[in-house]
Amino acid sequence: MDTPQKPTVAMVGLTERERESAAAVASLAGVGVVPEGAAPDLVIAGEGAPRAPGSPVPRVSVGPRGQLRLPKDEAVLMRVLVSLALRRASRGLRLLVAGWHGGVGTTALCRALAFSASCPLIDASGHAPGVLRPSDGRAPGVRWADLDAAEAVFLPALASQLPSIRSSPVLAGDRRGCADAADPRLGPVLSALEGAGAARAVVDCGRWDARALRAAQGVGDALVLVGWGDAASALALALDLRRTPVPIPALTLHRRARPDPGLREEAPGPCARYARAGRVWRLVERTLDVAAR
Repeated sequence: MDTPQKPTVAMVGLTERERESAAAVASLAGVGVVPEGAAPDLVIAGEGAPRAPGSPVPRVSVGPRGQLRLPKDEAVLMRVLVSLALRRASRGLRLLVAGWHGGVGTTALCRALAFSASCPLIDASGHAPGVLRPSDGRAPGVRWADLDAAEAVFLPALASQLPSIRSSPVLAGDRRGCADAADPRLGPVLSALEGAGAARAVVDCGRWDARALRAAQGVGDALVLVGWGDAASALALALDLRRTPVPIPALTLHRRARPDPGLREEAPGPCARYARAGRVWRLVERTLDVAAR
């Protein structure tokens, strides 16, 4: 078994005192420091430090108007870096679910998958309340609107602050806020939940489009595509995949007992009929096993 490499941080735009403080904390946490231009797991940035557009690397800001002040908040930085090391050692399975058209039960499948595994459920469909239903009651807890859009790192304690539905932590939209699959907070949220011990997580990406593609490229391990499976939907899938090809192992689920033959030709991976959550999980695991060979 390979020993996981230790995580790394880069420091950008820090003062001398801030850099010394951050480096000392990183050393104690067992986290390496790499030069600018490398590919770190986290960037510790001073005020005014430039940020690469669209960069998926989490970022912690330091300074009077930042998230941390150094020297002062070493204990907070230590928790962030320890969490980073824990996540590197115990990355969970991140399952994305998307429909290539609407009305096929994508959200219902997401709920069933998460609840059957008692794992986190994240709504990144861009709609609210999304995965939450009236039957869930008021469901007190953190929503997307409560998470700062500029925040790049969340602590594992986030898991205990989310609404719990059938033993699954649920992050959804409402209170005038939601998130789509391209939201930069999605990766840090998943990492925080893994830091709290989540071995799996289900993400409702809504429709398969450029936003869902970005999630697949940045944070996903496997994808379940959901659609009707008739001739029209098989053609729609083919067109979608021309624009947004799937970059990760994928399972295609159809609702028809006898899908159009063209569906299997166009699907980016194995096809199966829409089924109960337990069977879908087994099919996902089989898809990952085949992809790993």
